Amino acid sequence: MGWPASSELVIQSLASNSPQQPGKALDVRLLGRTAEPLRFTQDTTGLRVTLPSTPTPASDLGIALRIHFA
Repeated sequence: MGWPASSELVIQSLASNSPQQPGKALDVRLLGRTAEPLRFTQDTTGLRVTLPSTPTPASDLGIALRIHFA
C-alpha cells in the first residue's frame, strides 16, 4: 500500500451518509507519529484526511490511522 501520492487521503466508507453509519469523526491521528492530530473533514463524499508531507519510517509497508468517533 505505502504512502499515498497525494497529501489527501479519502476514506469513502466513512462518509457522513454512508450505510455503515460511522458517526461523526472527532479526532484523526497517524500511528507511528507524534501525538499531533491530523487535519480532516467529513462530508457526504468521505472522510478526507490531510497527511504530513514526510512519510513515516514504516510507510513503505502501509499506514494506519486512529480515528475517534462521537
